[in-house]
Amino acid sequence: MNTYRFYVPDLSEQLPRAGGKVSLPADESHHARAVLRIAAGEIVTLFDGKGMWADAKVETVGKHLVTAKVSESPFFEEKPAIQLTLATAVPKGDRAEWLIEQASQLNVASTQWLDCEHSVVKPREGGGKMEKWRRQAVEAAKQCGRAYVMEVHEPATAEAELLEIKNSSIPDLTKYFWLEPGNAGKTVTEAMDNIRVGNVTAFIGPEGGWSVGERELFDLAVKEGRVTRVRLSRNVLRIETACAAVAALVMGN
Repeated sequence: MNTYRFYVPDLSEQLPRAGGKVSLPADESHHARAVLRIAAGEIVTLFDGKGMWADAKVETVGKHLVTAKVSESPFFEEKPAIQLTLATAVPKGDRAEWLIEQASQLNVASTQWLDCEHSVVKPREGGGKMEKWRRQAVEAAKQCGRAYVMEVHEPATAEAELLEIKNSSIPDLTKYFWLEPGNAGKTVTEAMDNIRVGNVTAFIGPEGGWSVGERELFDLAVKEGRVTRVRLSRNVLRIETACAAVAALVMGN
């Protein structure tokens, strides 16, 4: 049976106090007690979503609080050599939730929602869905065993993202991929040739496709050498399919 994992964002602050005794957050304590039926003496894994994790023995299971004792020094896991950001339009319905789950399992570093002109779903900054997606990223990290929780950023327009790339005043080590169906552009494998470390951002458009204005901005960025046009398939893919495909190819490179 796999060891249960619990998200403790302030793990590094708690560990120096009380001889390694750690209190789980309220929601994690409730899940441990009411859903998993955790008992004192069980071994669990605690992680902070920022690379630190430690095995611990459950000490107390109260109505509102679960505590565990870390007996050994915690471990710190380095970030993956490739840090992938999916800059993507939001798919409809529960497909956005599926996207978050799959991206997290594939070790994607962050998801940047795009508010495109043809977007069917328009995410609101600070809205309830944003919090829901961030909670899902935490749950996915717990389930798949990753040490870093995938970040989910507030929505931005493709124009704003491209402008930020153009106006960057420091040498940019990020590689930018513009995903378009068809035969033009490089394959993901070709675009990733000789890239073994660094940041990669992949732009995935909405179900209605990029607008004329957005396409012109990407074409200009490609001509200026700031963005690489990349193809996955001659077919038009769903948003979440394209995200999972490019994540698997980039992170498995």
